[in-house]
Parts: sequence; C-alpha cells; structure tokens
Amino acid sequence: MKIIKRDGRIVEYDRSKIFTAISKANRDVREPERASNKQIETIIKHIEELNKKRMLVEDIQDFIETDLMKIKKYALAKSYIIYRYTRALVRKNNNTDESILSIIKNGNTNNDYQTNNQNIVTNRNLIASEVSKNLSKRILLPEKVVIEHENGFIYFHDLEYFLEPFINTSTINFIDILDSETITNKPNNLLNACLTLSEIINITSSNQINEVNINLTKIIKYYKPKDNIKESINILFQQLSTLINIKGTLPKVNFYLKIEKDYEELSVKLIQEIINKYQNDYQNINLYYELNEDNYINQKYYYLTKEIMKYHIFIVNKRLLQENYFQENTFNQGTVSLNLVRIALSSSNEEDFYKILDDKLEIVKEALLSKYHSLLGTLSNTSPILWQKGALAKLNKFDKIDKLLKNNSTLSIGFLGLYEVNKIMKKDDFSLKLIKYLKKTCDNWKKETNLNFNLVSIYDKEISSYFLKSDLDKFGLIKEITDKEYYHLSYEMEYQNIEEQLITENKYQNITKSYSIIKQHDDIENILKLIYNNTQVIKIKGE
Repeated sequence: MKIIKRDGRIVEYDRSKIFTAISKANRDVREPERASNKQIETIIKHIEELNKKRMLVEDIQDFIETDLMKIKKYALAKSYIIYRYTRALVRKNNNTDESILSIIKNGNTNNDYQTNNQNIVTNRNLIASEVSKNLSKRILLPEKVVIEHENGFIYFHDLEYFLEPFINTSTINFIDILDSETITNKPNNLLNACLTLSEIINITSSNQINEVNINLTKIIKYYKPKDNIKESINILFQQLSTLINIKGTLPKVNFYLKIEKDYEELSVKLIQEIINKYQNDYQNINLYYELNEDNYINQKYYYLTKEIMKYHIFIVNKRLLQENYFQENTFNQGTVSLNLVRIALSSSNEEDFYKILDDKLEIVKEALLSKYHSLLGTLSNTSPILWQKGALAKLNKFDKIDKLLKNNSTLSIGFLGLYEVNKIMKKDDFSLKLIKYLKKTCDNWKKETNLNFNLVSIYDKEISSYFLKSDLDKFGLIKEITDKEYYHLSYEMEYQNIEEQLITENKYQNITKSYSIIKQHDDIENILKLIYNNTQVIKIKGE
C-alpha cells in the first residue's frame, strides 16, 4: 500500500508509525482509557484489510479515531483528535499578511485585477480575495482538497470567493424582474428597459463569480413606435462597458440572440443593431446567435447570419436551446477541474490511469460537495435580485435557497488537455472513452446525492498554465507535453480541416457542455451545414 502525504509525496506504508502514534496518545490518558497492544494491532489490521492500493494519511487518521470510539476509548480518541488538530494548526499558519501589505502598497503585480488605474474598490476586493483563499485553505476546505489543488491534480475555481455565499454563473429571467411589482419605475419603452437591464446585470454580477447569461432579444417586448432601437442598444453597451460591480470589475455577460416569432421583424432589427455595435469588440460581452430555419442558408434572414459570422461570436444550433443550454432561472454553484494530463503522466498503463482517476474524482466530489454545503442555509436576503425579485427565484424574505440547489442548479467537473492525454496514453481514441467515463461518473453521483453534477470543457488558459507549470516542476520537460505555455484547452486536437474537426468534436459535444473554436473562414455555407446538421456550438475567432 502507498501512503499519500499532506504535501503530495507518495511513500511506502509503515504499520509501525500507526502503532507509535497511538502509543504516544496513550501517555496522555489514564490507564483504564489506554488501548492495549492487542487493540492497537486490531486497529492496524482493520486498515490493512481494506486492501487499498493508495490511502491519504488523513483517511488513516480518520479510521483510527473511529475505531478508538468503537472500543469505547473515548478519552484516548479525544486526546488523539486534539493532538491531530494542534499539528494541523501549526501546519496551517496564517500567511496572508505579506500579500495584503503588498496589495495596499500597490506592490502586487501578479493578480488579474491589478491595473494601472487601480482603485479603492479593486484593492478591497483583492484583500478580500487573499483572506478568502487563506481561510479556505487553512480552515474551510477539507485538507485533501487543498493538497490536491496545490499539487496541481485539481483546480478549485472558487477559492477567492468561498467565504461568501456566491454562486458561479446564472441564466436569469430579467423579464420577471422588469415586470415585478418591486420595480419602482417600470420601463415604459425600450430605452428605459435597456437602462434598467444594465443595472440588473451589474447587481447580479456583484452577487456571483462569473458570467450572467441573458436571452437579450426578449427585451424587444418593451418596444414602442417612437423608440429608437439604435440609441437603446448604444445605451446598453455603453453602460456595460463603464459600470463597475462591487468586485471592482466590469460585469461579464453572455447575450443570447434569437429571432423571436412574436416580434420577428423587430427582433431582427435589434440583432442587426447589436451586430453593428459589437464591431467594437467588447471584452466583457459575448454573443450567442441561434441558427434556425429562418436564418439558415438561402433563407429569409440568411444575410444576418453571414454578417454576424464576421465577428467573435458563438453560433448555436437551435436544438441546444431545447436541451436547456440557456435555460432561464438556472445557475451553476461551482466548478472543480481535473488535471487529466497529470493523471496520465502519473500512470504506467490504462488500468493504472483509471485507478488514479478514481482516487482524484473522489477528491473532486468532496470539493464540489463542500461548495454545495457552503451554500446550504443561504437566506434569500443575501441577494434579493437573485432570490426574491425573479432573476432566479421569487422566494420570501428569510427563505433559504436550499431547494434551488437541487432543482435549479449544477455542480461541474471541468476538464482540458485531452490532446496531451492521447499522446501520453498513445491512443487517439482514449480521450473520447475517458469523457464518457467522466459523464457516467457525474450520472452516478447524481443518483447518489440527488444533485445535478455535469461535465464542462475548460477554455481558461490561466488554469491550463497552472496545471502545466505544476507538471513541469514534477516531471520536467517532455516533448509535445510540457514544452509549451499551456495545455490544449477543452478537447482541442489537431485536424486536417474544419470538416474533420467539427464532425469529430460533435461526439464530445453530445456528451458535455462545450463548444468548438474555429477561425473566420470563407466557406461559410459548409460550416453552417455542419452546425445545422449536428448538435453544435461554435465559437468563431478572428485572425
């Protein structure tokens, strides 16, 4: 049996260390409360009879405590627990002082939020972030989760905000808010609706970590004959490019654009103005454009599709909306990503790969459940716009959001680096089999817990680089693996042409929430056919 230490080192199992640890605890209790050598031997045999290939040192300590309680050695168990806790506190010394002082003196240049125009709001957020990360690692998160995060096997996305009852992302129903009795000045035209929507987005963004998703074209219902669509969209985009949320950043928003049947011509005009405005390339705004029977090749609004494909946008097959890709009143609680490349580098063969993977998946599960438990008991008052005014729910004051955590939300396993995994395992089809295995794991966890676990592709270069640097330190420079700045994102592979790419990646999109990335291309019709005939989301990226 191999033992995984707190610092990630793997050592041989040594039964004498267990005997010594319990014997030392014996010295701190009266004779009747001490465990005999025979009882200690029984505890050791119990651990060995588990027949584990690998065990975390913390798990062994858990078994010792449980077995001491079973033989009614309560004082001894308490002594052992106190000793273990004291050692943990010594290890978990507070290390935030230097980083906080650095922020205050504008000396922290390694943070995403650091800018030349750093302001008080940003500084406060940076300090809160450092405190959250430190307390989460030292006290709030299970130690095994922290160890695997720091060793580069997993990435716990919410460390900076784990202290607060923040969700990750949301798809809000802004119409319910605008129509709500709680809105003092209900919008009576499109311009006012756009102004109010920008405020809703900013407030929502202040109460969660990442993107706010919105079906924007629904706003056309507030159109009045005297309204100027161009002016209204200008105001909306201007607001979103200048408003700063309480985290000191611009709100991140994904706008879903579709031709609304009840307002067909007006929604087309709205989309056209959004396209015109989007030429300025707003960094905090993404557009998702629905491809359907009205804007497909040679159809009535095909010109709109050709126009929008010139920019950095997402093209979404209509069927995905029906499959809840942008389902309103839903949210993601949090994401934990797996470093699949590290697992492949740590394994000697396919069987070994899945054994290590299962071990790490248990850590991921514990991390995600930690996020779920951190949100349990959250009162609707913490964010009225989300939980009371209709963005995600219409709960009463002081209601808990607990039921929404099971019915309206997800917990996500993230992945990337499948290209490198195929290289290491020397099998081109290994990655697809692996994704199916991860999806099955999510389904099994869902049955076990009644929580909605799902699988998501990760497109974050920072996280990918974090994993690669960790693996470079551990395994050194490996050709086609660690000899780069970051691993391939999501399930990116190398293809002969776009057609091969989209047909192959469609297999992954049928299993997990993801998208394909292609560069702007002259063969628009062929690309649209591939999207329209498959369940695809494609991000068009400029040169």
